[in-house]
Amino acid sequence: TKFVATGITFGFRWGGGAIAPPLYVGGVAGAALGAAAGLVLPDAASLQVYIGVVGMAVCTAMVLNAPLTAGILALELSRSVEIGAAALAFSFIALMAVRRFIPPAPDDIGPSLRWR
Repeated sequence: TKFVATGITFGFRWGGGAIAPPLYVGGVAGAALGAAAGLVLPDAASLQVYIGVVGMAVCTAMVLNAPLTAGILALELSRSVEIGAAALAFSFIALMAVRRFIPPAPDDIGPSLRWR
């Protein structure tokens, strides 16, 4: 239910914070992807946590338009250089893909929160 509530909050441009909702949505999406990958690959528990933290960082980077902040956040949360580096790399890749394939909105004047 929180996933749906977060989508509605962003859809109607209501307040509610910029940090916690993308952390939750990215963590859930990453953990779900990690669980699906764990069906095929061994050591499912650590893989689910790894991809969950990376998903949290990537989703936060996309919402805040700040990949370096998301990479440092993942590094601080996990205390693992590997997870921090993966989160930073995937955050940059995701932001470059969005900037390449989706044109900016006419009222987008710079690096600000896009829904405000």
